[in-house]
Amino acid sequence: FLYLAYNAPHAPDQATRAHLQKTAHIEYGGRAVYGAMVAGMDEGIGRVVDQIRESGLGDNTLIVFYSDNGGRREHAMNLPYRGHKGMLFEGGIRVPFLVSWPGTLPSGVREQSPVTALDVFPTVLAAAGLDPTKNEKLDGQNLLPGLTDAGTELPKRPLFWRYSMGDDSYGYAVRDGNWKLVDSRYKNRKLLFDLANDPWEREDLAEQHPEQVDRLSRMIEAWDAGNVPPKWHDAHGVNVRKEEDSRTEAVEKAARGERARPDWDLNSMIEPVPARAKFIDEDFYIWGGSMVRDVDGTCHLFYSRWPRESGHNAWVTHSEVAHAVSDDPLGPYHFVDVALTVRGEQLWDGMCTHNPTVHEFDGKYYLYYMGNTGDGEPTRKLNMVHRNNQRIGVAVADHPNGPWKRFDEPLIDISEDASASDALMVSNPSILRRDDGTFVLIYKAVGKKRRMPFGGPVVHLAATSQSPTGPFRKQNKPLFTAPGVAFPAEDPYIWFQDGMCWAIVNDHKGRFNGTGSDSLALFQSIAGLHW
Repeated sequence: FLYLAYNAPHAPDQATRAHLQKTAHIEYGGRAVYGAMVAGMDEGIGRVVDQIRESGLGDNTLIVFYSDNGGRREHAMNLPYRGHKGMLFEGGIRVPFLVSWPGTLPSGVREQSPVTALDVFPTVLAAAGLDPTKNEKLDGQNLLPGLTDAGTELPKRPLFWRYSMGDDSYGYAVRDGNWKLVDSRYKNRKLLFDLANDPWEREDLAEQHPEQVDRLSRMIEAWDAGNVPPKWHDAHGVNVRKEEDSRTEAVEKAARGERARPDWDLNSMIEPVPARAKFIDEDFYIWGGSMVRDVDGTCHLFYSRWPRESGHNAWVTHSEVAHAVSDDPLGPYHFVDVALTVRGEQLWDGMCTHNPTVHEFDGKYYLYYMGNTGDGEPTRKLNMVHRNNQRIGVAVADHPNGPWKRFDEPLIDISEDASASDALMVSNPSILRRDDGTFVLIYKAVGKKRRMPFGGPVVHLAATSQSPTGPFRKQNKPLFTAPGVAFPAEDPYIWFQDGMCWAIVNDHKGRFNGTGSDSLALFQSIAGLHW
């Protein structure tokens, strides 16, 4: 029997130069070191496995690999699950669990039934020929019957967790089937989740199902009655309580109209635009640039352009998303190609693409944009056929140079309900990814409640997804609104930083800033759904 417990990845963050070379492509330094520690662990485990095989014991050795908890907040990602190390959400307790026993266990099997690390001991006893059922005090269960016999299911029973908060109080969680109750000491409330329909724990169902809260609470109490006090207290409980206090403080400040970051005076940070940062084409209007780096550090700018000879309002009929490159974020940029070309009036985005925003998520590149179709006629005033055909799409590529894969259906379409805030058209997407892995997309929406064909009011809505390509779930709550104003804001840019969602929007006539003229307004949000 060999028990090999690695301290990595763990603070202090240290790695060899050889392992750091394997993560040199990761631009964020903290995550690069974290990944290098994982690479070192993988290499060490590989040496053990190689030695077992070389010794002729490969077919007669049961190997179990698992992590003690989810990755920590600073440098790891537990996507798409909520939470991190020190939490009882799935991101804190759902971990890799691999079992290998050539000749005894089938290979390539993915098992969805939940198990616990407490099952390892009775499973190892059974593998050694001992009967684990003779010890009634073992908390885990033998997994071998369910792993070796296709007709036998893995044990189905409730799973429990208890977490010391460092002050003689405990957080608890229980999972019974698809129901999971988290009794949180840092949120000081009980949260109920249906993991079958919401494995990401986005929607607390405690108020809708009080009977489940009561039932699962009684199960925790009965289970905990047989437990003993911990021999030590875990410092992570204190840390997550500090995180929650910081979030609560930010919400309270926002409710009072205060800045959560009083040191952020963006107005004083804005500097004059250097000449090299001015990207000008005498033959085209240029609008709405968005930049991303590739793995080599090259800057790729995606922007809208349309012929000057067609007039400014031809943006709605003749815009195309073009692509330029530079070695520096501020330029100078050089045109390369058209990323999203005209592809036929029969397609929803076949005639015009506009307002791009580009992101890199987990090694792939996503280009969000507005597309439309219509009669293709540039007009002195806005062509309302094209304007009201605006929809939101995304193109995907392995590299900013393309090729970009587009989809035959919009990512965000108008709502069928004629009374909806986005019943007429949708455009201008901006997207972020929260620390729980959820993607939040903010978009401009126009309804049919005001005089057509312009419609209105013009608002912004949010949609969420666990994937950058959707499907997205609309929230249908108008954002960035002002009382009695039909069109208060436009062109938001959103991002996630320091545990908060942030947005900069075009403040029409200074409704939010009180300036009386167009300006930029800074908004903040905990989840990106209420600003």
